[in-house]
Amino acid sequence: MNDNRLSHSLRIHGRHPPFLTSSLLYAEVTLLSEKTYAELARLTEDALHEIPGREAIDKVTAIRGYVQLLTRQPSRKDYEANLAEALFDLSDIATRYRLELASRLEL
Repeated sequence: MNDNRLSHSLRIHGRHPPFLTSSLLYAEVTLLSEKTYAELARLTEDALHEIPGREAIDKVTAIRGYVQLLTRQPSRKDYEANLAEALFDLSDIATRYRLELASRLEL
């Protein structure tokens, strides 16, 4: 996918989650691909198994919630931004625990 079609709201500190680049962003509407859904489901499931404590549960819940909200209201840029932020937070948590999952979430 051409990077210039990525939504600016998915970028945080000049970065965007790599697996969200496979999503289609047309006319200010985010359409998450089936591949992206599958990757997010796999990553969040692994996070729940590998990261101890409520902090990971909270981030996984936020990620899954924003994915669901984006399927219902794909034009909401605040949902995109919140999803990206939650993914970055989960990556930071995995890095803190020095988990292999951190490299898969590497942003």
